[in-house]
Amino acid sequence: MSKQTEAKVAIITGGGKGGGIGYGLSTAFAKEGHNLTITGRSMKKMEDAKEELERLYGIRVLVCQADGGDEEQVRGVIEKTAAEFGRIDVLINNAQNSASGVSLVDHTKEQFDMAIYSGLYAV
Repeated sequence: MSKQTEAKVAIITGGGKGGGIGYGLSTAFAKEGHNLTITGRSMKKMEDAKEELERLYGIRVLVCQADGGDEEQVRGVIEKTAAEFGRIDVLINNAQNSASGVSLVDHTKEQFDMAIYSGLYAV
């Protein structure tokens, strides 16, 4: 079997390039030879990450624009990953959307729901 066939596959939410925890996780898994599916909202950040990770670590990266709070989008990420790589070994639910800088007492129901759906329900 080739290295690509044997490589483990990780899905990392929020794994695009932007200096955050998700890209750090993507880099760490790429260094270990994992092929990756990275999700996020910004195609530009994910495409930049894909180019760099594939170039530096010789792995394959699938990018999927998706919101973890949307079950259909999550299902699509899983289906695309399975079709592309034939397996899923690791799932890291890193991304969460929130109303940054707004105290909890000042959150609207919509802001609170956004955090719950993109964090708790996404997991």
